[in-house]
Amino acid sequence: MDAGYRLPDREGRTAATTQRSRPPGRAHQVPDVSAIPAKVRAAVHERAQGRCEGCGRIAPLELHHRKYRSRGGTHTVENLVALCGWGITRDATA
Repeated sequence: MDAGYRLPDREGRTAATTQRSRPPGRAHQVPDVSAIPAKVRAAVHERAQGRCEGCGRIAPLELHHRKYRSRGGTHTVENLVALCGWGITRDATA
């Protein structure tokens, strides 16, 4: 915003802008384009059946891309794999 720009207040007077242009508690929410859709996430977890797809252990799982997003990978069931911490170190995404 330009430093010289001024906003009118409730009474119509012009007030200098501040860095906080939104009321407290009403943060602007931008959709996270990097978030894996819930249906895709559920399908990958269902396929894994609670087991790491890298090492086969029953453990808390994280979803990882086989083809990295930075290299054109997408959020598809085929491109995602459910891995535990140990399975990640085994480079199961390769």
